[in-house]
Amino acid sequence: MRHPRYGAGMNNHQPGRFRLSLLGRFELTGLEGRIEFRSRKASGLLAFLACATSGQQHRERLCNLLWGSHSERQARQNLRQTLFLIRQLLGAGSVIGNGHLLSLQPHLFDCDVHDLDALLGEGTRGALAAAVALHKGPFLSDLEIAEDEWGDWLTTQRQRFEDLTLNAMVRLGELELAAGHPEAAAATAQRAIAENEIREDAHRVLMRALAASGRRPDALRHYDQLSALLKRELDVKPDAATTALACELRGTPASSITVKCADPMFRTAARQDRGREPDDPSIAVFPFTNVGADADQDNLADGFSGTLVTELSRVRWLRVIGGGAALDQKQAGPELGVRYMVEGSVRRSGMRLRINVQLVDASSGRCRWAERYDRTFDDILTLQDEFSSGVAAAIESHVLMAEGARALSRSEHDLSPWEVVARAKAHYWRLTKADAKIAIASLSGIAEAVPDYAAAQGLLGFCLVNAAHMGWIDRAQGLAPGREHAIRAIALDACDPWGHTALGYWAMMERRTEESLAALRQAVDLNPNSPTARTHLSRGLAFAGHFNDAIEQGEQAIRLGKFDPDMAFFLGGIAVAQHAAGRFEDAIRWSIEAQRLRPSFQGSRRMLCANLALAGRTDEARTLVAAIKRDQPELSLEWMTDNVPYQTPSLIDRYLAGMWKAGLR
Repeated sequence: MRHPRYGAGMNNHQPGRFRLSLLGRFELTGLEGRIEFRSRKASGLLAFLACATSGQQHRERLCNLLWGSHSERQARQNLRQTLFLIRQLLGAGSVIGNGHLLSLQPHLFDCDVHDLDALLGEGTRGALAAAVALHKGPFLSDLEIAEDEWGDWLTTQRQRFEDLTLNAMVRLGELELAAGHPEAAAATAQRAIAENEIREDAHRVLMRALAASGRRPDALRHYDQLSALLKRELDVKPDAATTALACELRGTPASSITVKCADPMFRTAARQDRGREPDDPSIAVFPFTNVGADADQDNLADGFSGTLVTELSRVRWLRVIGGGAALDQKQAGPELGVRYMVEGSVRRSGMRLRINVQLVDASSGRCRWAERYDRTFDDILTLQDEFSSGVAAAIESHVLMAEGARALSRSEHDLSPWEVVARAKAHYWRLTKADAKIAIASLSGIAEAVPDYAAAQGLLGFCLVNAAHMGWIDRAQGLAPGREHAIRAIALDACDPWGHTALGYWAMMERRTEESLAALRQAVDLNPNSPTARTHLSRGLAFAGHFNDAIEQGEQAIRLGKFDPDMAFFLGGIAVAQHAAGRFEDAIRWSIEAQRLRPSFQGSRRMLCANLALAGRTDEARTLVAAIKRDQPELSLEWMTDNVPYQTPSLIDRYLAGMWKAGLR
């Protein structure tokens, strides 16, 4: 059933004419019931377009995806025939063609994956229960297509939605426990364990639920069963948080397992031996394998892995090492003391080059992300740079998501300083007022407890400024303290882009144009692969009126951040740039995409409202401004003048004119 608060498009739009269900078997329904496709490729095409973050997709990408083993001419012909079939069944306007680009008609389709994103962004107990209910099995469980690129995409998407669903189940179990519903928590945890039996965070929820129901002996028996399972399947022991919980249930001291930080709220597992999981986020990049017949290409493979090590080393919170070629990769986690591994292969055939890369969890051997790159072999240095940039950005996003999920699965009283930062980042991604307050509170605690920890200082400064920009806290509460924490972060680690991004954001809000752009450019220089740094540089350029440069930076942020949970912010950023350029319909399109991912993203809602009015869609704008006012009662033209940091009279006047047309006073 379609969740009443979420779906395609804006609030108050009617449900789409068609419903796509992808979380399980592929199913398409219309107003008169289920619609059957005889073509698996047509189903695949609809599913891919529905999942596309940027909406529009290039025809060449679709040809490679579904007909990569065919000749180029045959693939294009097959795509045309498939589009004809879809339009014949669903209507001529169901798939829109714009030159070489294709997209689904906005507002015509509802899709369960969009609902899932919206529900997870909401994060409440009811929303998470609805998100879990959407899960009917592996993503597109019945839609296998014999093309390499489809297989790679499908594998990545299945892993992504499995992770999202399991994280939702675990979080729902925690909220059920907090609400005093241990039976519901146990049922949710058992469902998560049935999906993935080695999820220790789910096992911990079940143990706590059993204990809360008065079944402490059962909880301890479950711990023993989990220990045996982990030993049998992975040859590892339960992690520190699970063992500490068992000690707590037995009533025995846990001092041999945990040690205190400067503040008793924040603890970190003490590494007992070399084989225990490391406390910090860490990754080993192994030399890529040459799978071609020419041994002379070994240097080529090494070049790709070596360049990737360089780019990943720009991520200040991630410890990066090169894995030795002679080391057994199955033992890499214990031997090297890393949490993640990167493996890859390179195959050259004539002027074509195929690179496969995957990110692996070192403790479980589970693949967290994989991608294949097919390129023409011409300028090898340019190719290495493009590859390493994109892969480094993808790995940073996936590792940060994994670290956030890991931190959310632990008790807030058993977190290391880094885990507090990762947990706060996971809250920030949701772009809600409630989550912003949680992130700021936890970061404030760790900044006070461990004042020399640059990562916490930088992220706290950023979150304070962002909360003021969104209207979630008072301007005075956010800007001055945000600047202080940003400056502190830079003093502690001048090479960490988070501090410079926070300082540039503060200067942007204060309309200190040159200072803002200098800080944001420095953040990009420190890590050119950071979509967050680039999207804020894009905003700074747009607010200053440099909209062409702003659009270029925004497009790079979206390209680099295609796997990033902060994608809604990147989409909102390019909407700001398009508005500055006077392209109101483009700004509307990007804002709607941002809203689809994060319906509570207040800055994007305001941007959408102004552009709807300026594009002549006044009724929609007035409806939306009324909804925004319900969430932000203090919103007024005066508030907008003070807090939306356009830095030229013409830009701020045009933005305010749009809000005036929408009915804001």
